[in-house]
Amino acid sequence: MSRHVCLIWIGYFLVNPLRNIWQNPRKILHPFVKPGMKVVDIGCAMGFFSLPLAEMVGIN
Repeated sequence: MSRHVCLIWIGYFLVNPLRNIWQNPRKILHPFVKPGMKVVDIGCAMGFFSLPLAEMVGIN
């Protein structure tokens, strides 16, 4: 087992709302995702892309 494990609190930096300024999930995914598609978010971590992705395919 690895001794190098990411501390859980570091994950909260990844879901910071300010991240939308330089990495907007809707803008990034828009060319690839359409309503009604079946999608999977592999390696979602804290889910920064998961909720916008669900909204884009029509899961509310």
